[in-house]
Formats: sequence, structure tokens, C-alpha cells
Amino acid sequence: MSRGRFPGTPRILMAGAALLAVAGLSVAPLFFHATLPRGDDVGEHVQFVQDFSSGLRQGLLYPRWLPHTNLGYGAPVFIFYPPLATAMVAGLHAAGLDLFAAFRLGIFFLTLAAAAGAFLLGSRRTGGSSLAAGIFTAAFWVLLPYHAVDLFSRFALAEAATFVFLPLLFLALDRRPQPHLAGTAAAFAGLALSHLPTAYLAAWISLAWVLPRGRRGVGVVVLALLLGVGCAALYVGPAVLERPLIHSDWLEQNPLYRFDVHYLFFPRQVEFQGDPIHSDVSGWLDTTTLGQIRLLVPLTLGLAAFAWLCRLLLRRPGRPADPMHRYMALALCATLGMTRLSDPIWRWLPGFASVAFPWRLSLFLTLAAALLMSAALADLWRYSSRRLALGAGMATLALSLGASLWIARSADWDTFTPAHSETPVVRLRAAGAFMPLSNPVMRGFRKGRTAGPAVLTSALGGTVGKVTPLEISNHRRVYQVTVPTAGTTALSFFQFDYPGWSILIDGHVTPHSLRPPFGTIAVPVPPGEHTVVLRFRNTLQRKVAACVSAFSLALLLALTLLGRSRTMGPRRSV
Repeated sequence: MSRGRFPGTPRILMAGAALLAVAGLSVAPLFFHATLPRGDDVGEHVQFVQDFSSGLRQGLLYPRWLPHTNLGYGAPVFIFYPPLATAMVAGLHAAGLDLFAAFRLGIFFLTLAAAAGAFLLGSRRTGGSSLAAGIFTAAFWVLLPYHAVDLFSRFALAEAATFVFLPLLFLALDRRPQPHLAGTAAAFAGLALSHLPTAYLAAWISLAWVLPRGRRGVGVVVLALLLGVGCAALYVGPAVLERPLIHSDWLEQNPLYRFDVHYLFFPRQVEFQGDPIHSDVSGWLDTTTLGQIRLLVPLTLGLAAFAWLCRLLLRRPGRPADPMHRYMALALCATLGMTRLSDPIWRWLPGFASVAFPWRLSLFLTLAAALLMSAALADLWRYSSRRLALGAGMATLALSLGASLWIARSADWDTFTPAHSETPVVRLRAAGAFMPLSNPVMRGFRKGRTAGPAVLTSALGGTVGKVTPLEISNHRRVYQVTVPTAGTTALSFFQFDYPGWSILIDGHVTPHSLRPPFGTIAVPVPPGEHTVVLRFRNTLQRKVAACVSAFSLALLLALTLLGRSRTMGPRRSV
């Protein structure tokens, strides 16, 4: 594995071809099936992309309200759900791609970007700008089996997007003499916009990572994390501030999301009794997904430990301290965090319980293993046998690819067809976690409510001569309403209320009320013919969050340009 600098047209082309091949191998099963794998979250993501892409076609830059969620009564999903991965796939779908083709291509682009980030990290951490070391790091990062679990067993699109930013975060953290402020902030913002639980874990791990560098290193990381949160404030601000306005207790009280139930070994046993919302939990905990993770964690840790031992055996006298020891410690700590031995940390550290699944730490274990294995191969190449290094690399990659293909083959590829994605089960999917508090009987709604079209209206305390929909979109609905002269009619819309919705009758804002028992929107309409407009607009705090994001992005850009100018320095005249 040559140590030479890899910039240059032939090497760039070679690296690009290798990254394309690696990303293609990682997601190949998606392109060999006409369906999507029936993972835990596939229905959720398909519905989100359908409504998000519809909003994009209507000219919305950030569709927050999804009208078909909750049986057509709607929900403010993208106030609370990270938008990055959905926006990428929805953008492809809105541009004209078939829905499933948009998923395939979007996941391929995410995987390619993840491989590119790992290539940059590996080439600098394991071989001093070594092309081969970077390629092997990228290959291990996306071919080790946890990536396949995310895609094929869970279809966790949001968490899969974090594979793009985690290598970039450690690339910025490992910069000497101090972490790269702008790089750390940008990577953390990407994590926050992709998957908040992973971003939360990454924040704690980043602080622990730079502790040996003293106060200055910790201070740089704290500033970077704050700047990253600022860049992502467009999403993070409303998600945090408006959480009390939805049925977040559905997650907090649901045993499915208890962290101690999801330890890989010796998890806590929970009794499940009678609640229709929780009736599927006991079956979920025994699915093949958890079994696959229990197998892949020892495999990944074993590969990391073997690579670390190889580096110790190949160590030469006089070599500087090995920075890869820290990645072995990261692998061990991540594995420990997935077992019951780490129970005090999950209970006592603020916010850790909200991560829900300790096995999310497999991301950090996988990254550490990828770096350790590519570093061991680089040492074999330099100090032992090049044939042995090449053979060991290919054998390990074949093992990783085989495990990933086994996971893909275990997935259910028969159920989630294009036709199934258009059924009411998917299009009108109920989402208790995003149901507004305006519906006080969420459990009764989920248990017994029949699906209804999003545009239905009904009259209360009067009669309506005619209701004609003129425009139906994600954030705006327009009706032509005729009310007989008998008196004012309370017109009820089959839609949940939430801050941001307002009603205009003939251009004038009209106060609305909630219709029991489900908290749908109702408004008094006087006699005559009227134009009634429902519109969903950003509240003041959402606008403030957007301004914070814009300011933080401008600051991040300024810091980046300042850093580049300092690196280049003044030119000396000859």
C-alpha cells in the first residue's frame, strides 16, 4: 500500500471506480428485486416519501405536515422526524423517478457518500494519504454487516444516512493539534439532520474522544457541537420545543422503546398485557433482526481485535505511539455499551434512555473495526508480505460481503410490492408518536377508527348546501362552501389541529375550535357562498429556528474560508 500522495487524475479515477464498485456491492440486492425489503420501518418511510415528494411538487421547500398520516387526519411529521434522507429520496421521486427507483438510487447515493467519507478518513488515519488503505476502509465501512441490517432487515433509512457523516466527524476530531472546528460542526449538523439518537451518542463520544487533549480540545468540540446544532436548528429547534404538543408518551411508555429490553445479552424481561398499541412488542423482540445483531457484533469485534493484535505483532522499535489503540478502545466500549454491564450509564447519563436501542452503538464499533482492519493491512503491506496483505484483505472483505448478503437474503422481499405501497395500510398509516395532543383519545382512535379521506367535511349544528374542493395540497386546502340562509353552520374538517393551522373565510382569519372526540378542526360558517381556506404556516419559533440555521451556516462558511486562508498562508515573492 503506497504511501505516496493520492491526488492526480489516475489515482482519483482509480479511487472513484473502487468507491462506485464498493457502494454497488453494498446495495446490489436492492437492484436485483422489483420490491423493497419488508424491514421494520419500510412502510413508514414509503409513506413519508410519498407525502414529502408531493409537497416538493407543490413548491414547498420543507413540507412539515403530511396529510395522509394517521388515517388521513394528518400529522406534523417533519417537525419531529429528521428530514435529510427522506428529502433526498423524495427529491428524486419528485423529479420524475418511480417511487421504488427513487429509493434504490437515493440509498446508492447515500452509500457512495458514506464510502467516500470513510475513504478520506482511512487514507489519512492508516496510511498517510494511502490510496489502498482508504479504499479498504471504505469497503469495510459499507460491507460490514451492520450496514446491511440497517438497509435490509430494518430499512432504517434515517440511521443509514449517518454512515455518511460519522467518518467525517472522526476525521475532523483527529486533526492535530486540535480538532477541526468547522469540520466537526458540519459533520455533527449532518448527523442531527439524519438521526437525532445517533447524533446524541456521537456528541458524548466526541467529548470523551478529545479529553486527552485537555481543556482546549474539549472547548473546541463543545463550540463545534453548538455550531452544528445551530446549523440544524431549522429542524432541531421545533423538534425539541414542540415535543410537548404531540403524544410523545406513546414512545416513553411503550416497552418496545425501553433501552434495557434491547441489551444484546441478558436483556430485561418485560410483561406485555392487553394494550392494543403494544400487542406486537413481544413478537418484535424475537425477530431475526435482533438475532442478526447478536451475531454480527461478536464477528465485528473479533475482526477488530484480530487486526489490532496483528498491528502489535508487526510493530517496529522506534515507531511513534499507535493512535489506532484509541479505535480499539472505542470498539470495546461500544460493545460494552450494548450489554447489561452498561446499565448505570443508560440510566444515569441525561437523555441516554431516549436513544432506546443500545445496539445503535454498532455504528461506532463498525467504524473502529473498518479502520483497524485497513491499518493492519497497511502494516502487512509495508513490513511483511504484500501478497499476504492482499490475500488477507480480500478474504476479510469476502467474509464481510458474505455476511451482508446472508442478511439481505434473509429479508422478506415478497410483501412490499409497488401495489402494496398504494394500499390504505401504507398510505394512511397511523403514527401515534406524531399524533397531536388535540386528539385526547389517541388510543381509542388507533384501535377503532376507520380510515377516512383527508378532504371529507361534515356539518355540525346546521346544514351545508354544497362543499366543493378547489385545491388540496400538503399545507393548503381551499373549498367553495354554500350555506343555506337557515343560520350559521359549524363546518368540521376531518383533520387534526396543530399550531400553524389557520382558517380564512373570504380572506379573513376566523377562529376555529376542536370537534370532539378526536380534536379535529371545526369553524363556524355564516349563510351564503364562501371561500374557505385552510393553510399551514410556520409559527414564530419555527421562523426563529430557520434564522438561527441561516446565521450558523454563514458562520460555518466564514470559519471554513478563514481556515483555508490560514492554511495557504501568504505567498512569498521570489
